[in-house]
Amino acid sequence: MENAREYYVIDRIESARVMVQSLSTGEVFAVEKAILDESPKEGNALFLEGGRFITDADYTTERKKSLNADMHRLFNRKKK
Repeated sequence: MENAREYYVIDRIESARVMVQSLSTGEVFAVEKAILDESPKEGNALFLEGGRFITDADYTTERKKSLNADMHRLFNRKKK
């Protein structure tokens, strides 16, 4: 999942703002919903372009598949 863009993920949604986490630094910060390109959904991957956060549907899907595979490996390990 390498890409030159810096990505962020929607951590949680509050009334007029969205809490976003930088995937590179882990920093969490608030952004106004007005600077998102579409209705926010928790877990969506975003990148910043022209002062707006743009949802990257392909990267979101790729990231969720990777996280699900990690969870599957973690919780379905054979006990010795």
